[in-house]
Amino acid sequence: AARYPQAQVHGLDVSKVQIDAGRARAARLGLTNLILTDQSVTELTAADGPFDYIICHGVFSWVSDEIRAAILKSCKTLLAPNGIAAISFNVLPGWHLLQVIRSTAMLHARRFEESAEKAFEMRALFEGLSRMTLESSSYGSVWRNELARIAPMPDFYLLHEMLEDHNKPMTFTDFNDLVEKHGLHYLADANFFAGIPENAGIISFIITGDEEGPAIHGTRALIEHMQARGRIPDLCLVGEPTSVNRLGDMMKVGRRGSVNIWITVDGQQGHVAYPHLADNPVPKLVAILSEIDAIALDEGTEFFQPSNIEITDLHVGNVATNVIPAKAEARLSIRFNDLHSGEALVERIRKVVEPVGSLKAMISGEAFLTPPGELSAAIAAVVNDVTGVTPEASTTGGTSDARFLSKICPVVEFGLCNATMHKLDEAVSIADLETLTEIYRRVTMRMLGDAV
Repeated sequence: AARYPQAQVHGLDVSKVQIDAGRARAARLGLTNLILTDQSVTELTAADGPFDYIICHGVFSWVSDEIRAAILKSCKTLLAPNGIAAISFNVLPGWHLLQVIRSTAMLHARRFEESAEKAFEMRALFEGLSRMTLESSSYGSVWRNELARIAPMPDFYLLHEMLEDHNKPMTFTDFNDLVEKHGLHYLADANFFAGIPENAGIISFIITGDEEGPAIHGTRALIEHMQARGRIPDLCLVGEPTSVNRLGDMMKVGRRGSVNIWITVDGQQGHVAYPHLADNPVPKLVAILSEIDAIALDEGTEFFQPSNIEITDLHVGNVATNVIPAKAEARLSIRFNDLHSGEALVERIRKVVEPVGSLKAMISGEAFLTPPGELSAAIAAVVNDVTGVTPEASTTGGTSDARFLSKICPVVEFGLCNATMHKLDEAVSIADLETLTEIYRRVTMRMLGDAV
């Protein structure tokens, strides 16, 4: 409430003591946008909402099945469209270790009556087990780590952590099944950016679906919208499948440009026995294509391979064996490096074509290059740390949405292996997906950390 004064915040707890303490603190801080009520989550109704965010921290694993169901029911009922609930819970199998500790603490603490005595004896037990177990043993490490973890805990929190009647850890799969049973869906882990200062920067996820089509209403339109609002990114990491033989072996620091050209040569239809009464467009088109095919655009640059012109279609559509066609058509695809522009290449082809034919062209994207710098260095370092591989900085391959993003900020592309992309049964390795997640997390943390 203090951090976001324009928000309306509603907090609840079954303990009137805790709510009264919260109200007193809110009054001292002068918070007028905070409402605290002593009530159970089971008492919430649709009239209490809607909420854009619901935060349930340190509760879900420590209550009964009935209350857990009420929490999820309230999330379903009270969340606004596209609202998000953040729910923390104790996760198996990792919590099995803590269950050993908790069971030991409960067994020891039942001998004592007073809360202060229970807390004191539990700390003494943990210290004793830490000293008595072998330094090299895994079991000893568990107790020593736990002793360090509970050292700063106040007694009331320690008692809650170790002796609460309800403590039901669960696997993520079981949690997800429970969430979906209540009409909710898992979105993401909430602690991805834990430890990043508030003033580190802003992260935007750009997800569009137009790149493989006309590429007009997707990233291109979104970038124009962002520019109009003054939301210009400093850096952009594009999740393209850039790796070739193994995850991490290649990142893209640029892409060649792309232009498609359609050529039409009109003639005069006629019978092959009377060529003087017809005008055959095919030889003219063949001559045009021969001249174009002989063009060597360049020999490449430090970062780019040579530009190339490819004839991708030749069409006459004449099914009759004795008729000279009225029209012949061809299509070119040009992939070019940063020595050229799409418009200049179109004009160069136009000079070859237009004495006898016509053309239309569509420039899919200009060549771009992000020179070696902060972003590419950070990605290379993180990839090496995680995988042991140093990625090659490449500009090979087709176009991507990076061609639009490069107009407003430095862009580097990095992602999964591309062996099955655009194929039936396209698939990725689960292990690679998990590794990539860690790479993205570390790159983001590194860039935000450097920004502070």
